[in-house]
Amino acid sequence: MIRLIVIAVLAVLIYEVLGRPEPASISETIMEAVSARVSIENLATEPQRHEGQHVTVTGRVVDRAVALGFGTAVLADDAGNQIYLLGAIAAATPGTELTVSGRFSMALAIGDLALPVLTVDR
Repeated sequence: MIRLIVIAVLAVLIYEVLGRPEPASISETIMEAVSARVSIENLATEPQRHEGQHVTVTGRVVDRAVALGFGTAVLADDAGNQIYLLGAIAAATPGTELTVSGRFSMALAIGDLALPVLTVDR
């Protein structure tokens, strides 16, 4: 749980430093409509292939942290691969199967600690 809190704080700081996404333009809205469906395993094993792309993933929520309407959740597949969701995801309760779309990035990679993040569409 401590690790999730630390990661949530890091995610919030990264989100604030990189800036909130600007309102979607028409071309971005069309892009979201044709978002690539990707597995969590694929994002975890080949993050460079999907960096900056708009993707859709499905998995089970295994943990979450929410503060002031902003939060993070950990989404996992059956093999144990994980991705961190960043954004307004207060309804994501552990054990729930969830399909989300957003912009993917490898926010942090230090040694064996990797932080693959999906900034969830609002």
